[in-house]
Amino acid sequence: MAGVVVIGGGAGGDAAALTLRQRGCTLPITLVSEERTLPCERPLLSKDLMRGERTEQQVGIRPPDAYERAGVDVRLGVRCVGIDPERRVAHMEDGDDLPYEWLVLATGSTARRLPGLPDAANLHTLRSLADAVALRRELHDGARLLVVGAGFLGCEVAASARIAGCRVTLCDVADGPMLAAIGPVAAAAFARLHAEHGVDVRMATGVEEWEVLDSRVTAARLTDGASIAVDAVLVAVGAEPNLALPRQLGLAIDSGGVAVDDRLGAGTGIVCVGDIAAVPYALYERRLRVEHWQTAQRHGEHAAGTIARASSESFTELPWFWSDQYEFQLTQAGSCDGADDVVVRGDEQSSRFSVVYLRRGRVVACIGVNDGVTVRRARRLISDAVEVRGAALADPASDIRALAATA
Repeated sequence: MAGVVVIGGGAGGDAAALTLRQRGCTLPITLVSEERTLPCERPLLSKDLMRGERTEQQVGIRPPDAYERAGVDVRLGVRCVGIDPERRVAHMEDGDDLPYEWLVLATGSTARRLPGLPDAANLHTLRSLADAVALRRELHDGARLLVVGAGFLGCEVAASARIAGCRVTLCDVADGPMLAAIGPVAAAAFARLHAEHGVDVRMATGVEEWEVLDSRVTAARLTDGASIAVDAVLVAVGAEPNLALPRQLGLAIDSGGVAVDDRLGAGTGIVCVGDIAAVPYALYERRLRVEHWQTAQRHGEHAAGTIARASSESFTELPWFWSDQYEFQLTQAGSCDGADDVVVRGDEQSSRFSVVYLRRGRVVACIGVNDGVTVRRARRLISDAVEVRGAALADPASDIRALAATA
């Protein structure tokens, strides 16, 4: 019997499968994942698990028996190699064919590799639980870790490794940590934070050459001339969305992902969620493709509503995410892309401030450093496209809720 086939065992696929049951869907549901472990909370991999505060058995999204109780057939370590949209059949690498009435594509992303990377046992990327467990084994007290890439993942692992007692070098060709996502003000704060915790922070710096002995990287020569001895390396230079299946299906590609409609539909009986979904946002007058765990989870929940016909609403939830590093928590709502004005709320040299991004006088994003309250309150300003004066935003004593209420 044809049912719902979910391709991908990340937050989006997991949420779609389980929410469907909660919405009363009675069709057979099959969740297919290339990974050999049940869906996990990926934010925990670079933080709690990396610091040894949780085991690999404690990072699952749900208890292992939740899927059986919900009547979801989970197939681990299985890859979908092709889809026949005419017959509505998904072909598995093990030879099995899964007929579907609805197909959920939640294929996620693959870690980007730098050109010239050697094949070395101690050179890691971090996308899966298996990746995290392998890297964690290297992070003993005193171990020398080189993190190449100062995005969210690289910065979180650098912080976790320092807490675990490692000696850490963090380098990136950009001028600041997480710069493209959070801008120069917040990036400068996190560069100071990592340096204060003993990380050797080297921005505007890449890797020029690797030294390998007995299948292990022993040192890296950086573009600033330094030679860094290493025991382990994490390469965290971003990820590429897995678009092979969408391309094979002939789905429209735009903004780096699948051009879904406002209900996450991509074709007859097909929805796309998570990293691969380029979602139209009227607020930003363009599509956004967001690579954050929370967004993938919300996509899955919304797609379940679309499939169960329990909801005909558009997906309009603002991108929202967080990152914990040492005693700092960064939170962000909205997208900074296209902003033409920036207002700092509070003292950017302190441990608590916010940065508000505007476009044509309207708030489009808010980033908080230990200031999640301001970010939460700014969400209405963003979603309602409120036009405000920068001076009112800059005063940390002003009430952002009042600005929204008087708009």
